[in-house]
Amino acid sequence: IIFNDLNIDWRKELTVVEGPLDLIKCNDNATCILGSSFGESYALFKKIISHGTPIILALDPDAISKSYKYAKLLSEYGIEIRMLDVEPFSDVGEMSKEEFEIRKQNAKIFNERSRLIHKISKIRSGSLI
Repeated sequence: IIFNDLNIDWRKELTVVEGPLDLIKCNDNATCILGSSFGESYALFKKIISHGTPIILALDPDAISKSYKYAKLLSEYGIEIRMLDVEPFSDVGEMSKEEFEIRKQNAKIFNERSRLIHKISKIRSGSLI
């Protein structure tokens, strides 16, 4: 099932969030993955690929590593991805519509460099002193 499928314009940039309550604060062309799992076997993934739909990923901050994983997978199929920064909110549903629009305008383009920067930022430096 693709949540909100009837209202999606697959030719325009699509915002993807985790849950249906997040959609209340999103733009009109949005859907949710109904959780935090997403991949090649999902109907939403297949439809994005078949239409070449550009994506804004706006998953919760606790799923940021998954966001980068999904962005990498979609980009391997030639899909343009932008990453929306949700922090310090716990999800899009906590934002005002105005805050969401500002963050949407400032969403960063995903590329291999941004993925590597994210991975490096997650490395913890240990000290024996």
